[in-house]
Amino acid sequence: MAAQIDLSAPIYQGDGTGNVILGANERIEPDTEALIAITHAFRRMLNGPQGVGLRVEIFYQCQFVGSLPAGFTHVRYDPTGRRDLRIHGHPSGRVYISGPDFVPHIVWLMRLRLDDCQCRFC
Repeated sequence: MAAQIDLSAPIYQGDGTGNVILGANERIEPDTEALIAITHAFRRMLNGPQGVGLRVEIFYQCQFVGSLPAGFTHVRYDPTGRRDLRIHGHPSGRVYISGPDFVPHIVWLMRLRLDDCQCRFC
């Protein structure tokens, strides 16, 4: 059975701002699809060299449930029928453009901010 991880749990202390500025063809969506994309991206990361330490703790099996970390919002960008996932809320104001793009920040939150975040915005 996969470990279920709720990123909105208080222990993770999300650093999101809650700021969402919607552009043309964007709309706020429930977190469900974003959590599925993040789960798949996280599992792929676990199989790579950067997942070595976490593999021991999670045993390759995890599923993100509940909601995104506090202050982060799933937005769907749909310009021409193509549905791109965006995650708003980074303190810099920049936007993650996919589940894999957001995973390094998730890892940092899961490690309770004890080391430097490796996401492209931090």
